[in-house]
Amino acid sequence: MELDEGYKIMALEPYKALIYGNFDRPTLTGDPMEITKLFWLEAVTPNTTRLIIRTRGYTYGMLSGLYNVIYEAYDFLETMQQLDNIRQRAETMAQLRGAETRLKIGPN
Repeated sequence: MELDEGYKIMALEPYKALIYGNFDRPTLTGDPMEITKLFWLEAVTPNTTRLIIRTRGYTYGMLSGLYNVIYEAYDFLETMQQLDNIRQRAETMAQLRGAETRLKIGPN
């Protein structure tokens, strides 16, 4: 399955893992870049789950070292924003589920 900009889903295990990536993706300088990203859910306790994100990427070409450093900084900031958004959504869903449970269980 292909996503925008040529990313492809490489592996999918529902409720557990997602790996997507792209090989030979052109950079702004025209050099090829390889990148893969893993989203992994790990149960910590019966009521909590840990989300692990791993990114692997490398650029080839004359400016590859500089491009890799810049992309790594950009990817770090983007990943932190993604994690913050996911955390906010998860906390909101937990609050909504708690309210729903209280409404069903509450006195009549």
